[in-house]
Amino acid sequence: MRLIALTLLALAAVPPAYAWSGTTRDFLDRCQQDEAWCAREISDARRAVERGVEARKKVCFPPGMSEETLVFEVTYWIGEQIPSMDHRPHAESVAAAIVSLYGCDRPKGMEEF
Repeated sequence: MRLIALTLLALAAVPPAYAWSGTTRDFLDRCQQDEAWCAREISDARRAVERGVEARKKVCFPPGMSEETLVFEVTYWIGEQIPSMDHRPHAESVAAAIVSLYGCDRPKGMEEF
């Protein structure tokens, strides 16, 4: 939880690099309707995370990961957070999910076994 809080604080200074804005709930609802759009938003968020002045994080997606898997994992992670991220700006929530799931410096866990 502390990692999430620190990530969100660092990303608060990073303006979204893309035009669409909405709440996290809006983002999740739209992702259910348009997976390709959702994958593009996640890719845009990745670029914002890696280029952000305050956050400068390197993101390492697993080789060969499909857009479908990426969308599922990011939206699932966001949906499982307590307290809910529904009313936060979607850019913050997507960035937090990307850093938590795919940050190159994150600790390796059970997924390696």
